[in-house]
Amino acid sequence: PAQIEKPGVKPAVSLAPVSSPSAPQFPAALPALPASALPHASEAAVAKSVSIAPAAAASAAALPAATPSSPQSSSDISERAAQSVLFDGARRAADGLEISDSLRVEVSAQATGLKAWGQSPQRTLVVVQSMSLDPDLLKGVSGIDKYETRALVMLLKARDPGLRMIFVTSKPVPQYAIDHVLRTVSARDREDILSRVKFVSLSDDPNAEGLQATLAEKMLRPENQGALQKIKDLIRQSGRPAALHPFISSRNEWEIADRLAIPLYAPHPDFLYWGTKSGSRRIFREVGLEQSSGYEDLKSEAEVEEAIEKLWAANHSLKRVMIKINDGVSGLSNKSVRLPVWSDDQAQRWAAIYQALGLAKLDPIGADILAMIPKKGGVVEEFLEDAAGSPSPSGQGKILTDASVRIVSTHEQILDEKGVYLGANYPADEPYRDRVVAMTRKIGEALAGKGGFGRFSVDFLALP
Repeated sequence: PAQIEKPGVKPAVSLAPVSSPSAPQFPAALPALPASALPHASEAAVAKSVSIAPAAAASAAALPAATPSSPQSSSDISERAAQSVLFDGARRAADGLEISDSLRVEVSAQATGLKAWGQSPQRTLVVVQSMSLDPDLLKGVSGIDKYETRALVMLLKARDPGLRMIFVTSKPVPQYAIDHVLRTVSARDREDILSRVKFVSLSDDPNAEGLQATLAEKMLRPENQGALQKIKDLIRQSGRPAALHPFISSRNEWEIADRLAIPLYAPHPDFLYWGTKSGSRRIFREVGLEQSSGYEDLKSEAEVEEAIEKLWAANHSLKRVMIKINDGVSGLSNKSVRLPVWSDDQAQRWAAIYQALGLAKLDPIGADILAMIPKKGGVVEEFLEDAAGSPSPSGQGKILTDASVRIVSTHEQILDEKGVYLGANYPADEPYRDRVVAMTRKIGEALAGKGGFGRFSVDFLALP
């Protein structure tokens, strides 16, 4: 969470959904930071998280006072590069290490393809909104099987006479959903839009089973190669350069783009570390945003315990900490852990931490989160006691292929009592709207420097 002067606003990164690391490389132990190195949350506002969809993202940082106001082919990638995890790929870039030649070739080919696509007045957009995340992270999300159609708003892009669109889903798109999206356009515009859009579904059954597998996984199955060929035929018939627009840039989306011989309009999967909670904290720190106390890149329950002990030792009045999985979804991958009164006896403190985590495991969500830490990594942060009920505005932006940042919109998130996202009202409230825009732009510029492009969003918490 980031902090700024009143009225405070905290940025937060939610990388829509990033691909799952399979073998993250973490430091052997937490860095031994002196208490002076740990910034503390104040009554100023704190940032919650940044979410990139599908650009790169950051997780929770704090800003100083703000001024109001395709790859054509990936077959040549080495086995190690093909299996590299987000953490490893991002750290190579973050630590100034040499990026592999194969990765450089992939990214260069992708950039060349996207440049040609972007400069053409006649082009085709293939929309594949696959929720390519770990099923364990998605099982608590209500209506997850409907998420593929959230991007139907992109149909409005087809008002451009030069654009053709291929919208891919697991099962047929309901007519009422199309009608809802196009309800504000004239009958003539509606007819023109639909003449430029082709819908491709992997199943003809509107009642087909929900999220047994993600859309991208299904597209790569042998039994669905007919649908993939249909998409290739539609691209060829359009006679225009095409690009694949995903929800998340995982290896599956990269492979689909490769099979279609079109570029992926999203960051390379190796760079998506910046869309995790850990990557977010590093991004906020790098650009000079003051963030609430916390530790990132945790890979085991032992490291979670040590992070809690260090935070508690630095702030004896600490009442709760928040444990977050790197690939959080809709606020469902966070767990608060309550601490007792501080004790000067170290043995008693450790016993209290063990007991607190034991109680957290009694909750199925808490147990799942702690079990996923070794696989996905995560963060531990100071829980902001004064944040309950505070507004949570969000800024949305787009990083273009030339690395410039365009702010698209702002909104006020609607969250339930547990912080789970329900919807939004546009725009963000006037008192801090300009600050949300300025901070979102700053994060976008940092993400662009990490190889991110495409859509991204930054969530904030505005404190009185």
